[in-house]
Amino acid sequence: MRLSLRISKELEKLKIGQGSHYGKRLKLLPWQRRFLNGAFRQDVEEAALTIGRGNGKTTFMAGILGLGLGDGPLVAPGADIVLTASSFEQGRIAFAHLKWFLGDKLEETLNGSRRKRYRVQDSANRAMITDQVTRARVVVTGSDPRRLHGLAPKLILGDELAQWPKPDAMLSALRTSMGKIPGGKSLWIGTRPEDPEHPFERLLRSGEYSQVHSVARDRDEKTLFWQRTWKIANPSLPHMPDLLKAIRKHMKRAKEDY
Repeated sequence: MRLSLRISKELEKLKIGQGSHYGKRLKLLPWQRRFLNGAFRQDVEEAALTIGRGNGKTTFMAGILGLGLGDGPLVAPGADIVLTASSFEQGRIAFAHLKWFLGDKLEETLNGSRRKRYRVQDSANRAMITDQVTRARVVVTGSDPRRLHGLAPKLILGDELAQWPKPDAMLSALRTSMGKIPGGKSLWIGTRPEDPEHPFERLLRSGEYSQVHSVARDRDEKTLFWQRTWKIANPSLPHMPDLLKAIRKHMKRAKEDY
């Protein structure tokens, strides 16, 4: 079975922990399936995805993080699954989703003893879960190169690169941490930067796999108020009525100022 298909099957076993879909099984949307199929091809080491805020990106990434623990399809002994966000506080939002997804699994014990299989560290400066059987870890960091020492990533999830204070330095530090674990991948996900020469923009243009959900920069400004235009940057729109409501509200205000 293809890795992307195994990942999809595992993600759809998860239950959502907030919002109008609370308690329901996670249902992957077409854009998410497309990205998994492209990013987890064997010949792809780096993949980039740009999408509007509010489209379920954080939940999607949190689900992927958990697949590096237990018997998940991304497990490699002693390997790390790393989420690097614009700030540590932002990364902890995804970490909270991850803990919800893992749920009772975090109470699993070792060989019937009182010792728990998963060591959870969740504090003001550390967010990490260690599988004490495989020695695999999920690690959340902010965009500070000094905090990346000692990592051995199987997978890096880079969140909102457009908001990183020093994106070139961070990308360099993360890339040099790869190579310790065979078959490592980096997935760069976030909203599109305004600067056409931003490192994330370069990844979107020339990466091994890139998926762009964004309105063209030279698009007629009047068309920005059309609902079919909103769907270009927000592919989750048909499935998220709350997102549609929020965008309508913001667009109404923007039209008044236009």
